[in-house]
Amino acid sequence: MPVIIDDIDELKSNSSAIHCFTSRLRFTKIATNKYRTNCPFHSDSTPSFDVYVYQNVWIYKCLGCGVTGNVIQFVERLDNISFTAAINTVREEVGGYKPTFISPPEPDKLRTFVTLPVTTYSILEQKLAANQAAQDWLLNERGITYTTAKKLRMGYRQTIETPMKELQDVLSKGWISFPCIEGDLVVSLKYRSIHRKAFYRKPGMMNALFNTQSIEWFGDLYITEGEFDCAALEQAGFSAVSIPNATTAITPKMIDQMRQADRIILAGDDDDLVGTKKMKELQTQLSGSLFLHWRGAKDANQLALQHRDDPASFKELVAELTEEAAKTAVASTVKVIAPALAPVADADVTVADMPDSVLDGRLGEICQKRLPDFPLAYSWAALVTCAGTLVPQSNNEENVFGIDEPQKRSNTLRSNLYFCSVGAQGSGKSQAIEQALTCLGMWPKHDRMVNAKFGSAEGMLSFLEGAGGGKRVVFLDELGHLLEKSNIEGSCFPYVLNTAYYNDAFTVTMAKNKLVDFNCCLSLAGGVVEDMFGELFGSKTTGGMHGRFIFGLGPKPHTYLYRPYEGITETVTPCAIEIDKEIWDARDQWVKNNTGLTGRMAEHALRVAAICASVDGRKLRAKDLGPALEFALYQVRAHGVLEPNPGRNPDAQCSFKITSWLLSNASDGRAVERRALYRAIHGYRYGPGVYDRALMNLSFNREIRQAEIDKKMTVRLDSSNVVPDPVSFGATNRAKQPLMAPASRALQRKTN
Repeated sequence: MPVIIDDIDELKSNSSAIHCFTSRLRFTKIATNKYRTNCPFHSDSTPSFDVYVYQNVWIYKCLGCGVTGNVIQFVERLDNISFTAAINTVREEVGGYKPTFISPPEPDKLRTFVTLPVTTYSILEQKLAANQAAQDWLLNERGITYTTAKKLRMGYRQTIETPMKELQDVLSKGWISFPCIEGDLVVSLKYRSIHRKAFYRKPGMMNALFNTQSIEWFGDLYITEGEFDCAALEQAGFSAVSIPNATTAITPKMIDQMRQADRIILAGDDDDLVGTKKMKELQTQLSGSLFLHWRGAKDANQLALQHRDDPASFKELVAELTEEAAKTAVASTVKVIAPALAPVADADVTVADMPDSVLDGRLGEICQKRLPDFPLAYSWAALVTCAGTLVPQSNNEENVFGIDEPQKRSNTLRSNLYFCSVGAQGSGKSQAIEQALTCLGMWPKHDRMVNAKFGSAEGMLSFLEGAGGGKRVVFLDELGHLLEKSNIEGSCFPYVLNTAYYNDAFTVTMAKNKLVDFNCCLSLAGGVVEDMFGELFGSKTTGGMHGRFIFGLGPKPHTYLYRPYEGITETVTPCAIEIDKEIWDARDQWVKNNTGLTGRMAEHALRVAAICASVDGRKLRAKDLGPALEFALYQVRAHGVLEPNPGRNPDAQCSFKITSWLLSNASDGRAVERRALYRAIHGYRYGPGVYDRALMNLSFNREIRQAEIDKKMTVRLDSSNVVPDPVSFGATNRAKQPLMAPASRALQRKTN
């Protein structure tokens, strides 16, 4: 029988109360009864949020923002529920555990490690900068340029001191240094002789990852077992870190640092010996990671040296090997199991491309001719978004709202758009936008194009300060960075983006009541990884920002291999937009006759049509709206699949991810291994406790069923949620529109 705890003080001091913390956040244990992680209540780049025992009570305290409290107050604040509800939640979560009580914490027995201030270490960086012979060795022997060495904070010293007998012949013959930096401290320092293959690690320092500053929350991360392998990948444009070596134990802290990346690629020595063994060991600790096999080489640095005369070919080969690793992982990791009583053959998930019928006028011809390597879902929406920035601004340009907002009908339309391409890693999302800009003569530099990453709304406003009311398209290589900032409590990003979609001039109140003027006709173009869509378009975007975007969902299956833009710059001279008043009647009929088509979706399509008409130098008439209607219907389907995650706490967010994945990948009721589903939705972001509770709640609400099949626990949709005839665009399509046929165009590369 579960133990029912009625006393609040008993709840706070129950030893199992720690599960209320660890099921919601991922902690590192730093002492007996003491844990640390990044603070969930402010933007925290360095872990500063501690949970520990004080006077027999579990409490939390952030060393950064100062927030503190007990376990009940933590659940109340993080889950955004009432105090009474928090008490019941904590009672329920710890009630199944035996109520043992906490003894006073033991003295901290943590080992003290040697560290070095970065300012002191910089002397070695200066020595490398001044030593041409060391730079030449890096370039000639390892293929590493000084620019890369400087980026990775490598240094140089002529002599080291150590009694190690095996190093006596090279002590004073020159050493390259590799620092592991955390904050303003060097926590580990390794040296490599330039005379022969020999290594020396400064004693007393901890084991740490090299180049952790390269880790990005929503990017790929390559794990190597050598600093030069890491440098070779970084030099080619990939984010990489190196473990100390194949024989050093990997600490929980290293694992947590690696898990910050969205996709982990294990790229160690492919030697079938200790290197391969270490990567296999890491694969068991990093669920969902990919295992990369080097082709014709032992490691990344050796392969890079083979391609030193053609660095681009090395980059392409790494991308190709990564995609091979991804296909292998998908085939072996997410296995769909047919229920024993109702066998169902495995079926691939397919998503059709945007249809050819959306192409309109000269821009449609440019799209087919100049951007043939990309799906139309990426290339067409990117092209019209960029071209809209070139359309002349009209003096009588007014806001034109959809029917779900007050209407303001005028003889013009706005031409700014927010475009988000959604697809797998490496599917060409950002490259499609870059090449759309290139073919219009807007890349790499144009007075109406901004290529930047903003850390705050104030930063973006400052960057656009010189627009003077003009048009700007902001190209965000990773739109997820901006959307992540939008989900921070108190962020004014959603307000700014929502308002800027319809208004060119307004005032924003920033921190400390600072007033900042916005004066720009803003367009956005960027991509996000499909697996992260629900989190990036979270609860903060459901109020309108999600609806202001046009989406391009990458077709499945689809493979993209990078190649540079081939072709001339197209000269376009858009005219001022002029429209026939009959388009409003046509718009009203669209909304009336097509389930799920909102006024704002219709407006998106009208803006696209107006941009195309402007480039053609013609007036926009109702009879010309056929392609626009096809675009609007595609957006109905896209918005049906790409829904924001409305969850306001980890349990709700995890539940949404589970049902969304099942609806998209097993909509016919097939059962999926529980562990495979956990990996597929990146469940480690929530923790096993949250995942288990989400499954339990979904089962209780009869949204899913759990059962043991062939001695494996499985999950499937409840029969009431099964889609009888799954549509090719994805089973979460609420609008039930007719199927879109895959694009039938025969893409041929055309160059002048």
